[in-house]
Amino acid sequence: YISTENGYIRKIGLDGNITTIAGRPLSQGGIVGDDVHGDLLAMNNPTGMVIDKDKSFLYVADTGNHRILRIDLNTRRSVTIAGTGSCDLAGLADNSPALGASLCSPTYLGLDSDKNLIVV
Repeated sequence: YISTENGYIRKIGLDGNITTIAGRPLSQGGIVGDDVHGDLLAMNNPTGMVIDKDKSFLYVADTGNHRILRIDLNTRRSVTIAGTGSCDLAGLADNSPALGASLCSPTYLGLDSDKNLIVV
């Protein structure tokens, strides 16, 4: 999986072919939001990505939109799992709900052995 600065997530298959998983610029009718199909999903400079062990979900740091997305690789639907969409450093507190956290330009992602998502 590769991400591009213009907001696309693409997959390079074992056969060498490239397919678009998600991405459409706002200027071309893209939508920032939840439960959006990958063909319509507007991301702003997606950077870090990690796929779960079962290869069902792709987690994406939507850096410019200050949020973390989970894309279902079967349906290509997205949901925001962390971040409010704003960059307010005071909005991040321990033990607060992830959707209420103000993430300022999240960049790198990882999954630990307990399936906890690590965000940098």
